[in-house]
Amino acid sequence: MSKKIKILIADDRKEDRRLLRKMLESRGHEVQEASDGREGLEMLRLHKPDLIISDALMPEMDGFRFLRNVKKDEALKTTPFIFYTATYTGEKDEKLALALGARAFVEKPVPPDEFLERLETIIQQIEAKAQPAPVALIEEEEAYLRQYSDVVASRLEEKVAELEKANQDLQTEISERKQAEEALKKRSHDLEERMKELHCLYGITRLVEKSDTPYEALIQGIVELMPPAWQYPEITCARIILEDRAFKTDNFKETIWKQTRDIISDGEKIGVVEVFYLEERPESDDGPFMREETELINACAKRLGRIVERLRIAKKEQRLQSQLQQAQKMEAIGTLAGGISHDFNNILSVVLGYTELALQTSGEGSLLTRNLHEVYNAGKRARDLINHILTFSRQAEHEEPIPVQVKLIVNETLKLLRASLPSTIEIRQDTQSDATIMADPTQIHRVLMNLCTNAGHAMQKNGGILEVNLVNVEVDADFAARHLDMFPGPYLKLTVSDTGYGIDPTLIDRVFDLYFTTKEKGEGTGMGLSVVSGIVKSYGGAITVYSEPGKGTTFNVFLPVLEGVVESKTQNEAPLPGGDERILFVDDEPMIVDVGRQLLGNLGYDVVGTVSSLEALDLFRSNPEGFDLVITDMTMPHMTGDILAKEIMKLKPGIPIILCTGYSEFASEEGVKALGISAFAMKPLLKRELATAVRGVLDDI
Repeated sequence: MSKKIKILIADDRKEDRRLLRKMLESRGHEVQEASDGREGLEMLRLHKPDLIISDALMPEMDGFRFLRNVKKDEALKTTPFIFYTATYTGEKDEKLALALGARAFVEKPVPPDEFLERLETIIQQIEAKAQPAPVALIEEEEAYLRQYSDVVASRLEEKVAELEKANQDLQTEISERKQAEEALKKRSHDLEERMKELHCLYGITRLVEKSDTPYEALIQGIVELMPPAWQYPEITCARIILEDRAFKTDNFKETIWKQTRDIISDGEKIGVVEVFYLEERPESDDGPFMREETELINACAKRLGRIVERLRIAKKEQRLQSQLQQAQKMEAIGTLAGGISHDFNNILSVVLGYTELALQTSGEGSLLTRNLHEVYNAGKRARDLINHILTFSRQAEHEEPIPVQVKLIVNETLKLLRASLPSTIEIRQDTQSDATIMADPTQIHRVLMNLCTNAGHAMQKNGGILEVNLVNVEVDADFAARHLDMFPGPYLKLTVSDTGYGIDPTLIDRVFDLYFTTKEKGEGTGMGLSVVSGIVKSYGGAITVYSEPGKGTTFNVFLPVLEGVVESKTQNEAPLPGGDERILFVDDEPMIVDVGRQLLGNLGYDVVGTVSSLEALDLFRSNPEGFDLVITDMTMPHMTGDILAKEIMKLKPGIPIILCTGYSEFASEEGVKALGISAFAMKPLLKRELATAVRGVLDDI
């Protein structure tokens, strides 16, 4: 890589300077800016750079005059000069620039990597002190557009000089003199036509430079600039067909006298430029159109390709920014959910713990016992709700597919969804199928949430019915043949339907396209259904949609059934395991310590409880052999549970430790076991879970 150098940028567009500056500074170069050639000269005389990069069209002093002044100045003339322009882009312009002493002539836009690579070559030439062949400075030029016209006029003068010489040699040949006069007249006419072409191309450039011009207005403005540049503007009309949209002049009419050129972007045809004469006009060239007009339509098509390419890049940047903002929102939701779950699970630990203690002393079959069971069941539903919130908000990598009973996910998801939908939306559920599939449960949850929230959005103004059905179906060969990822056989069909405003028939085929959305700005990114389709297809399934405007929409998701899987029922009737070991129970919540002491005490254990991790360490340090097990919370002031565990294991290696937390982000089973901790448990701990975990680690010693 070449060394870092000082570079002066001269460009009247602040945005272009800023973009170019970022590109150069990313390579470590030192960059200065000037808004035109006059300001650039002043800066050059104060701080001589190693390289100049200049636009061609600038106020006060354009790029050509700027270059001429640099080359006339003895102190500056050896400074390498590069043109980087989107306005002067013809072959004649490049020749003029090089004739003035420019090192290179680069047309905008150029991909950053390509531009930096070309710049790197020039810098290496500078380091090697390789100088271009000397050239003579040209005469003083006029303002930007006029100077460019003079290039064309100079060619005309050469022809005139030739005609004058021929006229002097053949003064007696009157006919040849008349021919010379006719040639001069034709050249003058050609010059006028060329000026019209330049006005058209210049107008296109100015339209593009207006960054606030809407896409439709930009293309319509370009199509209206074209007819005045043709030889017979009064009978000329034009049309641009771009990405299946047509933009026409007011007088547009298709005739047999036409010229067309394809619009190419990234090697792909994306449209066509068409110019029509409304009546035939015989010309000297082949056909009704002149050669200059053919060159002009070529230039217009080429520039339209570049414009679309630039707009696509801008849209892609906007989409990436939207994705970033969405990711940041989800990250914030995940953080909030994690904090809530930690505190809420601590509260549930107290509620469920005292409820279980109360159930142990209440009379069997009494009203109190029934009421306590209701409290206990409500607490478990609250625990499940917290788990649903965490599942919805987490941004973890997808898990490996496992056997999943979709019916359970549907039931849980609809409970969570009910709280977020208006009361004017009725949820109807018919989950007949108990079938199992191979999938990541979080992904299936995401599919259902996306389809249901879209349905809810379609009914948020007037209300309606959200219906979710789950049935087993047999996919035949004909249906499978229409969906490449499917095979004939048993499938689970998940149906989500609404009675909302529906989808326009002209848009129905695009609903699964990436970034396509019918929602207003700020209400959706157009990524949801695309992601849903990708998830379903990755599992060998398919998704279909049917909609009628004003009547609603129905999505059917087909997922292959995992055959031969039988759901097992968990039996909790066995007696709770107990023991007589001595346990140190640590948690910064006094009521959790009290619940733990009573629950474990009822199982026969000798429990010492404390709300301070520092006090717990002192207790253990005073009598390491007096404890058989330590149960500690993860998040505590002064010393966290994992650090407490490390200190205890230093005092008594091999002692079993159970680490508890209300939020799994604070710890994981793999992480705590890597530290030598025996087990990891999520709050709230129920009596049976706690008894099983304690007996399990004690029996493993």
